[in-house]
Amino acid sequence: MTTQITAIVTLAVMLGAVLTVIAITLLSDSGQKSSPSVIAARAAMIVQLVDASAHHGDVVRIVETARAQGIDVALVDGPPPARRADGDDAPLRSVSFRLEAGWGVDVAMWERSWDQDIETVVVPVARDAHLVFRMPLQMGVWRGIVRIGGGTLVIVTLFVVLLSVYARRWIARPLDALADAAVSFGQSPSDDRLLSRPAPREIVRVAAALDGMRTRIRNLIDDRTRMLVAISHDLRTPLTRLGLRAERIADPAIRSAMQTDLDQIGRMLNETLDYLRDDARTGQMIRCDLPSLITTTCSGFADVGHGVRYDGPARLTWTCRPGAVARAIGNLVENGVKHGGKTVVVGLHSVDGGIEIVVADDGPGIPADLRERVFEPFFKGNSARGGAGQAGFGLGLSIARDAARLHGGDIALNDRPEGGLVARLFLPAAAQHLLTS
Repeated sequence: MTTQITAIVTLAVMLGAVLTVIAITLLSDSGQKSSPSVIAARAAMIVQLVDASAHHGDVVRIVETARAQGIDVALVDGPPPARRADGDDAPLRSVSFRLEAGWGVDVAMWERSWDQDIETVVVPVARDAHLVFRMPLQMGVWRGIVRIGGGTLVIVTLFVVLLSVYARRWIARPLDALADAAVSFGQSPSDDRLLSRPAPREIVRVAAALDGMRTRIRNLIDDRTRMLVAISHDLRTPLTRLGLRAERIADPAIRSAMQTDLDQIGRMLNETLDYLRDDARTGQMIRCDLPSLITTTCSGFADVGHGVRYDGPARLTWTCRPGAVARAIGNLVENGVKHGGKTVVVGLHSVDGGIEIVVADDGPGIPADLRERVFEPFFKGNSARGGAGQAGFGLGLSIARDAARLHGGDIALNDRPEGGLVARLFLPAAAQHLLTS
């Protein structure tokens, strides 16, 4: 990459310098052809030929021949105008001075036309006539520096811009592709390679290192999945046997306590497996009816006696991973039921840039300094929500936020005006196009 950037800058400067030299050479050539001494010599020669001519026809032919050679001269009958001059700078006087001092030619008038860059010199000749020479102005030193410097700046800038397009295509674009692939890894860890297009050596090395890291991460995920399958099988089987044995205990108090402990172990096991398993990320994006999804979740809690209800539109379709979204909603509702009051209301409405699912409870709420920490894995804020008697690993909100961020959204916790906590799950519309590609 360093070599390419250095080559781009060097090439731009070299090309600009070459074209500048060419431009200076051309300007120098034209300046030599129109230098004051050359112009004065030509004008003096024409004046001498005209003065030496005996007939008016010869004078006309001399003037026509001079015009054919590129000299802008005109023969005007009558006396020349009164002698005058516009300005007094040296470049303006150069031709007139050379004519008078070097060739003895009397100059009747000279003036400069700034808008046309033309210098007019009037010279009287024999037979009561005068010649009018119109000559291009000699470029001054500072004007030449400004023109050449400006031209050089334009040329170098043009080449730098053009070569920057090359840099964008062959240097910056592979970096963008690498960044996009690295971001998509969190959503699709089964992609083969991070970078599949030609790129500078440094970027290729970074991509290769990230490919190796991703392979190791994928192996760790596979090992974790196999471990979870083993845990699910090896732990659930003895738990089931313990549950069957607990039902045979004659003492009701002991039997109830053992069944409660077994249920808590089962819930914690399920919570841990839900947090670690990867099926939410690999689930397919489909179009689903969110009100039906939310109503089904609310009905599951209402059927066991919790005051959970849905308050929102009857129909709203959205592209998402239904399993991940249902799990996030379920965890938010469970958090409200477990730590909140008697009622949990789930709302759904459209907002700028996406949709928002709102889960509101009437419990004690969460202190502002703990609202971000409760999303950390294994953090339990039971004391803040009055739920010290509830068992769990504190993974419910972490699972919910992971599901939201999987779709490009997030979850925020706020105070409820009438008391309680409001969890807002936002799903952006842009994620529908991003995750379906």
